[in-house]
Amino acid sequence: FKGEPPEVVAINPESPLIDEGLIEGMVVDTLTLEDGQVMQELSSDSLRDALMDNADSDGRIIRFVNPAIMGFTLAAMAGEETTPEMEMPDEIEVMLPSGRVGIKMEGIPPELVAISPESPIVDEVVEGMVADTLTLEDGKVMYEMSTDDLQDALVDNADSEGRIIRFINPATRELTPAPDEEPEEEPAELEIPDEKEVFLPSGKLGLMLQGSPPEITGISPESPIADEVMEGMVVDTLTLEDGQVVYEMETDMFTAILRENEDSEGRLVRFINPATMELTPAPPVPDEVVFEDKPDTMDIELPPGRLGVSFHMVDGCVCVKNTKEDSPLAGVELDGYGINTLTVGERLPYMELDAQELTDILKESKDEPYRVMNFMKLSLAHQFDMIPEEEIVSVPAGKLGVNFEGDPPKPKSFKPSSPVEQLFPTKMYVDEVQLPNGYSKTGLQIQDIIDFLQGNMDEEGRVLVFKKEGIPPSPPSEYMPGMSPGASYASGSVGGSRASGSQASGSQASRSRASGSR
Repeated sequence: FKGEPPEVVAINPESPLIDEGLIEGMVVDTLTLEDGQVMQELSSDSLRDALMDNADSDGRIIRFVNPAIMGFTLAAMAGEETTPEMEMPDEIEVMLPSGRVGIKMEGIPPELVAISPESPIVDEVVEGMVADTLTLEDGKVMYEMSTDDLQDALVDNADSEGRIIRFINPATRELTPAPDEEPEEEPAELEIPDEKEVFLPSGKLGLMLQGSPPEITGISPESPIADEVMEGMVVDTLTLEDGQVVYEMETDMFTAILRENEDSEGRLVRFINPATMELTPAPPVPDEVVFEDKPDTMDIELPPGRLGVSFHMVDGCVCVKNTKEDSPLAGVELDGYGINTLTVGERLPYMELDAQELTDILKESKDEPYRVMNFMKLSLAHQFDMIPEEEIVSVPAGKLGVNFEGDPPKPKSFKPSSPVEQLFPTKMYVDEVQLPNGYSKTGLQIQDIIDFLQGNMDEEGRVLVFKKEGIPPSPPSEYMPGMSPGASYASGSVGGSRASGSQASGSQASRSRASGSR
């Protein structure tokens, strides 16, 4: 292009317009952009800038004219008289076809400032009119619009054939005010019934529960019991398929039992209105359980898999709370008994467990073929096994096959061939390492233990000193043979004698421990 107005002076053979009848010598009359804006009185520079700014648009329209025979917009540029302007009507309703409208609006209310020659309503409206209302295909009427409101609504409904714009002459007509919105009627609040018994289907319930007792704080639309319960109701009792009734539950306990019985079709929950009903108390438990020929202690071997039991604390001891019908503990009279120890595989027994710790260990060891639970009468709780405050374990030469974790470090897992799995205590951490020549180090990290064991792999008589979890570790120190009594290094590499050679298993380890009772 060259000059003003832009004249076509050359056409690239690859131009997509070459087949549209465009020839050199024609000039650009108007440029209509995708948003409906119509640009007139263009120079070559302004045309080029507009085309580059809208290069990604598929809706640009250029009107080319032969300047020798066509007037129209060019005549207006020269100040010549054109076709007489249409008189602005007081109002007009225009039904819009689908697609682009080809008009440019500005301001609040939206004023018509430009009309594309290709606009489907070019013969119906006049520049200077304003958009009063827009009626959409679904009957919704928009009032008191800004230009952005109008453009957004037109774009969102571009595929609609039923849009109607009411244009008015702002000199003779006023905008139609938006009607007063009628306040929405609030739905009548449903009253919570005093009580409701609901049979639960198998699977998830889609309820949000919180607190103690469990209160319904949310109900999923997909909940299978959405039509039977209401927010604000609380769980009173849960009856399982085997007839067992559970009372006085917290949310965690209730959801845990539901998960354990998720496949059951016979679960029954009694919900109550806490404002009008009281929770059903659990049946009284005898103050003293009379034992008739019951042993003081008994070992029960647990098979692999889930046990179908739940636990709770009674006077500081873990006891069985609920037992499913198919549990390996079903039928075993456990009233009055607490769980003293749990032995898993070759490891030393777990002692001083709480209900959650015991549950976690049983889940982690569900595939273990050997698990034994030791029960003891609660009346003998003072004789329950206790974790010693300190335990000294002498380990053999060679690899130990053990992984450590935590700070302070404690044994995490053992390889099948580990010679120390039966020696390392549970719920204790490594506080000190020692060598027969008198070397010792405390304040250990995991890497300190690894360095000690690897650097002295062939040494007989390596010692690990364990402390009970909860007791503070010894301060960091390191004692080297030959140091004056009472002296120690604040830190340093593992010392002592180091034997070279391949890592091989050695003699059996020894261990000493201080036992205690409650």
